[in-house]
Amino acid sequence: MTEKGDKAKARLDELSEAEEEVAMLDKEKGDPEKPVKGEDEEDDPNKGFWFYMLDNHLWMFAIWLVPISLGYDIFWWFRARINWWMCGRHATRRHEDKVEFAKTVLT
Repeated sequence: MTEKGDKAKARLDELSEAEEEVAMLDKEKGDPEKPVKGEDEEDDPNKGFWFYMLDNHLWMFAIWLVPISLGYDIFWWFRARINWWMCGRHATRRHEDKVEFAKTVLT
């Protein structure tokens, strides 16, 4: 049992030494995958007020879509009615004039 225990302890020591060496090499190289804690916190795009608002309170941005859409619909409803009132009621007379003109040109 002591022989197995000694081997396991030696293996554990080897692993911890290897991990320390890798950590030292990463720190020396400046490995971008493993940044040192405290660095690049300001450059993280997933932090800040607007990210928090978009991530957790999206309804605050979407709630404005309903009134804008209703206003847009009301505007185009009135525009269509005004357009018909100004021009559309004369459409049959205009169509007849175009038909007469086409008949004279073709004959």
